Amino acid sequence: MLRVLGSRLLGSQLLARNHNWTQRQAARSFPERARVALVGRTNVGKSTLFNRLTKSRRAIVHNVPGTTRDRRFGVGYLAGLEFDVIDTGGLADAPTGSLEQGMLSQTERALHEANMILFLVDGREGVTEIDKHFARWLRKADPAAPTHLVANKLEGDATRWLPNIHECHQLGMGDPIVISAEHGEGLTDLVPLIAPIVEEHEKALAMFNEAEANVEKDATLEDESNDIESPRSIKLAIVGRPNVGKSTLLNKIVRDDRVLTGPEPGVTRDSVEVTWKFQEREITLVDTAGIRKYSKRDHSNQIENLSVRDTYDAISSAQVVVVVVDVSEEHLIHLDLTIAQRVIDEGRALVLAANKSDLVENPVGEIERIRKELDGSLAQVRGVPVVPISALTGKGVRNILPE
Repeated sequence: MLRVLGSRLLGSQLLARNHNWTQRQAARSFPERARVALVGRTNVGKSTLFNRLTKSRRAIVHNVPGTTRDRRFGVGYLAGLEFDVIDTGGLADAPTGSLEQGMLSQTERALHEANMILFLVDGREGVTEIDKHFARWLRKADPAAPTHLVANKLEGDATRWLPNIHECHQLGMGDPIVISAEHGEGLTDLVPLIAPIVEEHEKALAMFNEAEANVEKDATLEDESNDIESPRSIKLAIVGRPNVGKSTLLNKIVRDDRVLTGPEPGVTRDSVEVTWKFQEREITLVDTAGIRKYSKRDHSNQIENLSVRDTYDAISSAQVVVVVVDVSEEHLIHLDLTIAQRVIDEGRALVLAANKSDLVENPVGEIERIRKELDGSLAQVRGVPVVPISALTGKGVRNILPE
């Protein structure tokens, strides 16, 4: 079995240095930038503020509650400051084991990763019982980072919103910062809050780097003796139809419940980038929304179409694309071939991951069957690696990214 990144991209010399790199990398867990987490109930404008601060349109923005589900990171820029912004799913009451419970867990992780938390409310609507509930939940979570209240969607003359602004004091978080993320108003009022945590983080990072100096000197001497250039980073996108196990595969690779998973199709909406270190190479793994035929998509709103657009963008920007298919199905679906064809047309390196191999009696025979289907349908993909895996159990995952 071809070990795609291990043999073709990393090189045998880097494999020999894996143990030493692991020791060096274990210490490098200090974030490069200060982190600001955006939290609040659904539809208060967290993703709009995320896009505004990161000067991008990476987060899907829609008035349908619960559009954002996974937490996602982006580099924020404001008045010369540079920091990480964490967008989170909307807070909602959730029964144990539900999708909403998973979203709540992801948000709680963001609280403890952040240097500062912005708790957003919809200033036009005023404080709701859900806002009050999650303000109490936030206090119980007891994050180490300071929390600031932000009243969003209050563009124009702030005096006309005074009753709503005064209402915010019910949450016990002090005076709210009044902004309109959509129009970019009031963002300068965030500068006095963000500037100190950025400055404090830069000092802590400098101390951390200084403490590592001796280790780095030793590592540099070894690198010079081996005369190996530092490899470039790689972006690897994981794509496929809904419910084939894309998110489960990413979590298994990074050995962390980094993205939401569930039995229902369409759990992933935004493409989520996860930076991962492997043998001195930075790999950006991209979890993507499942692709369905246009005729079968939900056109009652544009969320699914926007999600698929995000997936196609991920394919275009990646160097390697893993197309996940369900090997337990009798035949490859035509859409599997269409997705593989798109990867080839984009000129990207293609790997086919035949997932759910734990559900078939003869995985080797099924892989041979898939190869014949590919050869008969897409001549361009002949010789493409087909890797049998079980993302659920982890079996075969090491053949895509060797441990």
